[in-house]
Amino acid sequence: MTEPFEIEADIDDVTHHHADELRKRLHDEFGAEVDGAEIDAAMTAALEQLADPADVEDFLPVRAYRYAREQLATLSGSEPGSST
Repeated sequence: MTEPFEIEADIDDVTHHHADELRKRLHDEFGAEVDGAEIDAAMTAALEQLADPADVEDFLPVRAYRYAREQLATLSGSEPGSST
């Protein structure tokens, strides 16, 4: 199982928990094709990029997940939006 991750963005504990669950899903989807550190980095970068302008954090984890998933799909050579 993946270790909890730390981010620099100022988000509440509930949002962080949801983001961590979605990060684990990325590991499940792309772990065979992409290094775990790259998966964590993609999710962390997406969260940090999207957290600053976010007025409402409710959808932040899902938006970051989708953004990171597209990047990881490109890295792994699969089509974004397809199941891997």
